Amino acid sequence: MRHTLPLLLLLFGCSPPKDTFVGGVGEIARWEETSDGHVRIPLVAGLAWDPAQAAPGTLLKVAAREGPTVVIVTDVPDAPSPRALGTCAGAHASRIAVAASKGGIAMTAPTVDDDVRKGKHVPRVHYAVALDAKDAARPASLMSSWTYVLVGDRCVALGVSAVVRSKVDDTGSPDPEDLHRLERVFSAIAEGVETK
Repeated sequence: MRHTLPLLLLLFGCSPPKDTFVGGVGEIARWEETSDGHVRIPLVAGLAWDPAQAAPGTLLKVAAREGPTVVIVTDVPDAPSPRALGTCAGAHASRIAVAASKGGIAMTAPTVDDDVRKGKHVPRVHYAVALDAKDAARPASLMSSWTYVLVGDRCVALGVSAVVRSKVDDTGSPDPEDLHRLERVFSAIAEGVETK
C-alpha cells in the first residue's frame, strides 16, 4: 500500500454515505462461508454487512454501506501449476490489469507486495481506481487489497475494496479513518481465513 498512497491524490470526488458504527460482540460480527463450503472468513463488527449481487463464478460477495466496503472471494483458475501463493497473486494481478485495460479503467498498476500474517509471508495485491466527481465531494478512490489461500489445488483470492476519500483539510492525502476501515476488514480476513 505504501507505493499506492502517493498515487491516491486522486482526481475526482464522490459522496459515500456517512459511516455509522453498527454494534457487534467483540471484533468479529460474524463468519461467512463461500458457496462451495471450502472457505470461511470473519467479518469485523462495526459495519452493516449484507449479501451483495455477485458475478457468475464468485464464491462470496458481501458489502457494507460504510465506505462503502465490499468483500469478494473468487477462484484464480489461470494460476500456473504447481500452485503456490506467489503464482496465484501474480496471475491474479495480471488478470486485473488486463481487465482494467480492456475496460478503459484508470487505476494504479496492481502491485504484489509481501505481507506477514501469523508469522508467514503471504502475497498481497493492491491497487486503486479513481472515482468520478460528484458535486463538491472530496477526491476519492476505490482501493482494493487481495490475499490468497490454497484449497487443495485451487488458488482462492480474498479481496476487500473500499472507498477512500481525501482528508477534509488536505485533498492530497487519504482520510486515515477510511484507510483504517479498509485495513481492519482486510487484516481480519487475511489473519482469520479458514479453509477445509
